[in-house]
Amino acid sequence: MVNIADLFELFGEIAGVDVHNIVPRSHMLDSMPMLAYLTNPNQASIRHINFTQTASNIHFEDKVPPPCVITVGPNGPPTCAQLFPDATVCTLEGGVWWGPGAKPPQQSLSSCCAVQNTGFYKNLNILDDAETSTRNDRFKLVERLVPDCTAPQPKPPQKVTEFYEINEAAPTPQIDKDGDSLCSSAEECPNAEQKQNFVTLSQALTAIVGSEIPCVGDGNEDKKVNTKDIRDWEFFSRQIIPLPSPNSSSWYDFNHNGKTDRSDLQTILQHLGTVCTH
Repeated sequence: MVNIADLFELFGEIAGVDVHNIVPRSHMLDSMPMLAYLTNPNQASIRHINFTQTASNIHFEDKVPPPCVITVGPNGPPTCAQLFPDATVCTLEGGVWWGPGAKPPQQSLSSCCAVQNTGFYKNLNILDDAETSTRNDRFKLVERLVPDCTAPQPKPPQKVTEFYEINEAAPTPQIDKDGDSLCSSAEECPNAEQKQNFVTLSQALTAIVGSEIPCVGDGNEDKKVNTKDIRDWEFFSRQIIPLPSPNSSSWYDFNHNGKTDRSDLQTILQHLGTVCTH
């Protein structure tokens, strides 16, 4: 059982570097050793818990992009996502644009829920707002934030919890499939083993998600908002990008307007002196 984060540690192992000693403690490392799997065919699993997380991308000025409907696979159901900034990117991804300038029979709509409510698609999937998951060798726990398109106005997303039995049996492993969830809470699980694993994975998920706390104004990610952030802000605000129009680096872009400017400096000043620890 490996995670993409383990590649970071693998590169360190190959170079003879202990990344956990070299990387500052302020930077959280989720990686585990990986080189042993390549040198010992009988190496037992080093990880006992795995974690994955997905959510929407960063939006310009935090404005959610218009909807784009993509058909996954030749016979897959259409899926609506609000990830692409304009019609050009949506089209390049093989999607149908439902935002400003949409061509009939499509309309210019503000959300995937609005697209669903038109009835244009018989079976429209809407991409979850976010998903987190933990697993061990036998079970997988998934927490989803699912858009609620209840008319007349969309509501906040609903939290959906799913619990699956899985394995890594070759050549056909058992994976989590729609409709195969065993339970949505420990109390609902059919037997004691499932209940215990549900609780263990749920606790692990909570701990991992809570291990990296937000630190507003900390652009260099050292978990402190101090004068170094001001100096770094000044440096990046002067890194001018001439094309397509004069603009600055977005490294310290806290408000996601696409540039490092004085509004971002104000964010640093408002949080100056903050130490982001548990």
